[in-house]
Order: sequence, then C-alpha cells, then structure tokens
Amino acid sequence: MGVLVRFLVTDRPRDAAWLRVEEKEALQRQLETEKAQRAGARRMTLLEAFRHPKVLLLTLAYFCSTTANYGLEFFLPSILQRWYALQLDAITWLVILPPCLALASQLFVGWNADRTGERRLHAVIPIILALIALGFTPATRGHLPLTVVCFVVAFAGIKAYQPAFWSLPSLFLTDVAAAGSIGLINSVGNLGGFLGPTILGGVDKLTGSFVGGIYYLCASLAACAAIVISVGLGRRDSSVGDA
Repeated sequence: MGVLVRFLVTDRPRDAAWLRVEEKEALQRQLETEKAQRAGARRMTLLEAFRHPKVLLLTLAYFCSTTANYGLEFFLPSILQRWYALQLDAITWLVILPPCLALASQLFVGWNADRTGERRLHAVIPIILALIALGFTPATRGHLPLTVVCFVVAFAGIKAYQPAFWSLPSLFLTDVAAAGSIGLINSVGNLGGFLGPTILGGVDKLTGSFVGGIYYLCASLAACAAIVISVGLGRRDSSVGDA
C-alpha cells in the first residue's frame, strides 16, 4: 500500500483527478488561508516538534484512548459470554452493533466540528460519554439490553472523538513538523493497544472479574479527556459560520 500511495496519491489538490474543479479550488483556498494564518510564526523543525509539550501531551492522550479502545474491542465478546453465558452466534450479532453506531457518530462529529470550527469539545465530549457509559456497565449486569446499550455508547464515544482529535496537531504545526508529529502520536499512542487488553486480561486472572479492568479503562478515558482539555487547542474558530 505504501508503494501504491507513493505513485497514485497526488501532492496537491489541483492535481487530483477525482476532485471536481470547485472542490480543487475550495481545498486550495483553505490551504492558502491556513498558510497565511501561520505566516508570522516560526516554522518548527521535525526534532523541535517531537519535543514540543503539546505534541507529547497529545501522544499521551491518544495512548490513553487507545488503551481503552483496544481493551474494549478485545474483551467485549468475553465479557458478554461471561456475564450472560451467550452462544457464539448471539455474541457475533451483538458485537456488530457498536461499530454501526461508531460509524454514524464519527461521521457526525467530524461534520459538526467542521461546521462550527470547534475541535476541543468535539473531542472531549465523546470521550466523557464513553467514560460514563463504560463505567456504568458493571451495574447493568443481569440486564442484557442495558449492558449492550452501555457498551455501544462507550464504543461509539471512543471512535467519535478521533476526527476532532486528529485535527489538533495541524492547528499549531505545519509541513514536515505536522506530518512527523502525527506519525509520532499515532505510533507511540498505538502502544496502548497492547496495554489495554493486557491490563484487562491480567485483572481478570487475578480477581476472576472484568470489573477492575473496566474501571482501569475508564481511568484511561478520564486521563485522555483531561489532557485534551489542558492542551488548550481547538476552541471555536470565530471565522467559521454556523451555516
């Protein structure tokens, strides 16, 4: 795929054959506007960007959300089977539901963040909703529909925050610094995909219950939301209209 991207994906909107003329022009105007907004700022080198406190904080935030994301994805079937003694075919149908709502919520958050020009709350609110829903799941044990609803909301929230989150690095970085930092955040942050399932599985082995591991995932989501708020990026852009 990397080889294909190198030869098939264009560097500039004006060279993209799959875009209409008005789409090319709109993208080019947006790029020029962003470039003009940052014209007075000193451009960072890649190494400077890697050391930037906001880049490091965003990396930690993504690590925390990925911890919860993969912990939930890996162990949701096991949790449902343990709590309700479901057959494999029933579990298969139930685990299809969270990605369906996640797709819809991710598209909505991305669209509304662009419409309003606000990014920070569009990233934080879904994470908080996921935290609340996931934290409530142990109390729903014995009520399968309510348990599934909580897991669906939690999964959707973890996925929905990503469109707004991934726009944050480009708010203060450009060019190579932005691209490299996004790669750093993604690469290091995805290590949480190892930690989340490991913690959840380890707690289950030690205690015979998933509840402690679930609360650990909730703590990771709380840390993610707190970090995104503290970074201070993505407040509403007053230049973006409500239309």
